[in-house]
Amino acid sequence: MRAQILYESTTELVQATFSRRPSSCVVDVYDHGGTPLVTDAAATLGPATTVSDSSGYGQSNPRLINLTSVESLAFLGRYLAINASGQREAVQLRSVPTSGACETLETLEFAYEAGDDFEEPAARYELGSTITDDVGLNFRARFTATMPDGSVETKDIFFDVVYHRLEQPITEQTVDLYCPGILDLLPSALRGTRWRDLLGAAWDEVYQDLVTEGLIPSRYLDDQRMVGLHKQKFKLMLAEEGMRFGQEEYPLQTAKYFKGAYVEKLADCVRVAGWYDHSNDMKPDAGENRPAWRGLRL
Repeated sequence: MRAQILYESTTELVQATFSRRPSSCVVDVYDHGGTPLVTDAAATLGPATTVSDSSGYGQSNPRLINLTSVESLAFLGRYLAINASGQREAVQLRSVPTSGACETLETLEFAYEAGDDFEEPAARYELGSTITDDVGLNFRARFTATMPDGSVETKDIFFDVVYHRLEQPITEQTVDLYCPGILDLLPSALRGTRWRDLLGAAWDEVYQDLVTEGLIPSRYLDDQRMVGLHKQKFKLMLAEEGMRFGQEEYPLQTAKYFKGAYVEKLADCVRVAGWYDHSNDMKPDAGENRPAWRGLRL
């Protein structure tokens, strides 16, 4: 998800994810005009620990992973488990007790033994108020990471500095409320964690489509319109993903229908007066003009 950073904040973080936890990482930050704001600043690396006992595949409960330390691990945090054979899998934690084994959200596919790696393959940088004292789109943080094998990975993370955040309307907890029954109809290939990834990706694309229209998403004042946009994009992405797996539940005409419905919904949202805050005063003013609809190209 594209980061929304609060204006004049001193504690906001930007984060980049890599193929595995870096050995070290530095950050360069640029404003929306490309002017450097920070150069070669040290990033904070994600936590790392090791497996303490046999875990995963072949165990009585393959959802449990025994770890040497749980310090800095988070509920629903996303981590990487790597065994001695080089097999690796993304792991999301369902529980993080103060001691003992952690429960994973999904069954572990591989077997792990004492000494195997468990890490967060990420780096973070805390933005100071000198970076966030100007509202605008397309600020950029470039993370340059040195990996354990000596290779270098570079990630650009774009973020917007806003007066208030436009939060993701439909979450994992509310998807049944806004899209009743949709999870029961998913093809087997989309079950597990994949639909969660698509839900987040759908909102990211809605946000970017609004930016493409030359609009600042955080100025939208009607949450229900955003729910409708997110819902249509999520359905479209599920349909396209179902087609990729050859699922008959989502034929080509269904994907075309959802694409047309999404574009129509976006056009309606952009055209309607009174829900976009042109003057940036956190209220819809009668004199504010409607945003111009230029037509989305998908």
